[in-house]
Amino acid sequence: MDRFMLKVVIGYPTKEEERKIITSNISPEGMQNQTILSPDDILKHVKW
Repeated sequence: MDRFMLKVVIGYPTKEEERKIITSNISPEGMQNQTILSPDDILKHVKW
C-alpha cells in the first residue's frame, strides 16, 4: 500500500476536548522526568 493512497481527515477538537488536552499537558503529574542515561553513560557510547 502506498502512503498516497490514504486519506486521513483530522478535525478540530471541541472546546471541552481542547481544555482536557491543555490540562493534561500542564498538570504536574504529566511533567515528571525520569533519568534514562547518566552523563557518564552517554560519554561511554560517544565515538570520538
